[in-house]
Amino acid sequence: MKQMKRFAAAALVLVLAMSLIACGSKKSIVGSWTMEGSESVSSLEFKDDGTGTIGVGEGINLNITYTTEKDKLTMITTYMGQTETEEYTYSIKNGKLILESDGVEITYVKK
Repeated sequence: MKQMKRFAAAALVLVLAMSLIACGSKKSIVGSWTMEGSESVSSLEFKDDGTGTIGVGEGINLNITYTTEKDKLTMITTYMGQTETEEYTYSIKNGKLILESDGVEITYVKK
C-alpha cells in the first residue's frame, strides 16, 4: 500500500512537470523585432491583444492585426482604404523570428 502511494505521488509529479514544460514551450511573437541585415529601418511590433505595427521606413508605421495558429502567422494591414492580408510560416530560433512565404525567408531580431 505504501509503495502504491509513492508510485502515485511520483506519477503525479511527473505529469505536473510535463504540463509545465509543455506550457513553457509555446512560442510567442509578442514584442518588438527589427529586420536582420536591413539597410533601411524595417520593424515589427506584436502586442498581446492581436494588434501591432509594421515599421516600413523612418517614421512610417502601419497598424496591423494578427493571429497565430500553430506555425502560421496571418497579418492584416489596412491603409488608404485598402486591406491586405499576408500569411507566413514562422519559427523562433535563438532569439530570431523567421518568416517564410513563397520560399523567401525574412529574419527579425528581437529588440
